[in-house]
Amino acid sequence: MNTTLEAQCPHCLGKLELETKPKWNIETSPKMKPLSLVTVTTAQPRTEAFLSHMRDLSDDIGAEFVVGYDTLYGIGGMEMAQKYADMMCIVKSKGYLESVLQDVIDAAGGIWILRLDDDEMVTPAMWKWLKDKEYESGKSQIWSFPEATLFPSTMSFISSTPFWPDIHPRLQTWRYAQWDRTPHGGAKHGPGVTAPVAIAHHKLLVKTIGERRAIWEQRDKGKARDEIHASMSVPEDNYDELTIHPLSDGYFPDAHLVRGKGRTIHLTPRANNDTIGE
Repeated sequence: MNTTLEAQCPHCLGKLELETKPKWNIETSPKMKPLSLVTVTTAQPRTEAFLSHMRDLSDDIGAEFVVGYDTLYGIGGMEMAQKYADMMCIVKSKGYLESVLQDVIDAAGGIWILRLDDDEMVTPAMWKWLKDKEYESGKSQIWSFPEATLFPSTMSFISSTPFWPDIHPRLQTWRYAQWDRTPHGGAKHGPGVTAPVAIAHHKLLVKTIGERRAIWEQRDKGKARDEIHASMSVPEDNYDELTIHPLSDGYFPDAHLVRGKGRTIHLTPRANNDTIGE
């Protein structure tokens, strides 16, 4: 709000009215959206369900939906990406999303920036948490979420270490939404506070074991820092058994309490698919 002050002219000694304006604060600018949801995608056919989910979420919680369309494999999916986005920016990654993630974040106009990958959905509990604006509680400007790796169906997730709790910073105010551009690069300002709701990661359900092995060969093989990520991408090649826990609505007030809890399944590696045996 502008304020009017009265002063005296030093020349004619008459009355002057001076108007002062508050310092511009971008975090309260009416030109900004309260929240931007961002994702980077090559927009393959299997991606559409996730983009549709993000579009519905954005509409319901009043967020701007920014899609970074990755032209790594060409422009065939551009129409799909544009169909769901409020704003689409064109990028070309180096084969991993962190190489372009910051460019997409920089295109967003939100006070808060929420990132989801194009094989992720929010759980019902997280949807409600976002809609209720729990992130504005004042506890932090950086929020992390446990990521539930769904397996062998959307009804359960892997609760074994290192799959759970796999906690990632995904929601920050714009000034803290900064990411390193290296593979699996993290948020530059740390994890902040962990929210009591989970992200549902569909990677093991939507990508064949052959695709996931190729990702490991092309990106993660031989990189010491990525050994854990590689084992998580292809659990069939790295674990004899896993513990799975019901996902329910995705509300986990203390994610550590369910680590290793649930029932054990025995893996049966197959050359070309993701079949498991009990």
